[in-house]
Amino acid sequence: MARFQDAIDYVIANEIDPGQPCKTTIDNDGGVVKFGLNTRSNPDLTYKYGDRLQRLTLEMAKAEYELRYWLPIMEELASQRVATKLLDMMVNQGRGDAINHLQLAVGLIHPTAHFGPVTLQNANKIYENQLLDELAEQARLHYLEVEEHHPEWKKYDHVWMERAKKLP
Repeated sequence: MARFQDAIDYVIANEIDPGQPCKTTIDNDGGVVKFGLNTRSNPDLTYKYGDRLQRLTLEMAKAEYELRYWLPIMEELASQRVATKLLDMMVNQGRGDAINHLQLAVGLIHPTAHFGPVTLQNANKIYENQLLDELAEQARLHYLEVEEHHPEWKKYDHVWMERAKKLP
């Protein structure tokens, strides 16, 4: 059974600058970012924290990640590593896109962006390393598609491709 607490540190490590882990930055989309939480992707953060986003603590950020991205059904994934990679993809690509990529990785040909029992059953049937490799490939293809639609973001290609192939 997968656990959020076992997944979130991996995600946070991918989201922060190790040299300045508490730094607040501006993302490529103009959103204010702290611990990887982006006000553009999560506009309610501005309402919730306002100019206090800079005072967001790591524990507060983890609570926001759990609220926004962790789905209870993910606890039923047989592989903690798959749950961790999926959470990382949800945070970086958006929940719906990441679920679609999981569904394609498990062989569903009509992704729905809904993580239900069919997706879970198929994910739990596949050998862990095979599913992780498929998720990494889906992430890579996602980033290539983003770059195709936003050529100005190709400067992030190296970082995105490293993140795609990185496995927990």
